[in-house]
Parts: sequence; structure tokens; C-alpha cells
Amino acid sequence: MPPRSIRERGAQKSREELLAEIAGLPPSAFITTTQAAAYIGSTPGVMVNWRSQRRGPRYHGKNDFVRYRMCDLDLWMSCRADEIRPEAVSNVGSGLTGGGMES
Repeated sequence: MPPRSIRERGAQKSREELLAEIAGLPPSAFITTTQAAAYIGSTPGVMVNWRSQRRGPRYHGKNDFVRYRMCDLDLWMSCRADEIRPEAVSNVGSGLTGGGMES
């Protein structure tokens, strides 16, 4: 039987089950791609794509043996937290279209 892909392995457990598995681990613990994806609210497929593009959180290993440190995921998420600009959020739903003619 050939080894299953990351996407097939991750489809067997819910996000809640994956998060429960890693709940008591220390920040320096290594977790799988599927667990890391659940931890940051993404999918294993997105994590694989990010790795192929050298984007996303820091990882260790290569090919089928890739692991993420929880503290690296925390750092990556905290660095991205300021990417959502408050002024962009406040303009949503305010009727500003930014380019129409005013009467």
C-alpha cells in the first residue's frame, strides 16, 4: 500500500481533535503539518504550497518528514497580526466606493 498524502491523513481527524492532541505540548514541541495547519487555522495543502514557495512559518525537515515548532507558529502568527489595517476594516460597509462620481 503506497503512503498516503498529507491531505488524505488530515481528512481523518477534525480540527478540534487535532488541537486536543497538541493542547498540552510545550512551545518547543515539534508538530506535524496537519496539526500545524489546524493550529493556525489553515489547511495542510496550503502549508505544502507555502513551503514550495518558501513562504509561511518556519519548518524543519524536508519531503515527507516536515515538522513545525509551536513557538515558530506563534511567532509567525504574531508577526502577521498587524497586516490587517484598522482603516481598511473601518471602511468596509461605510458606503465608500472610492471612484464614483458624486452628485
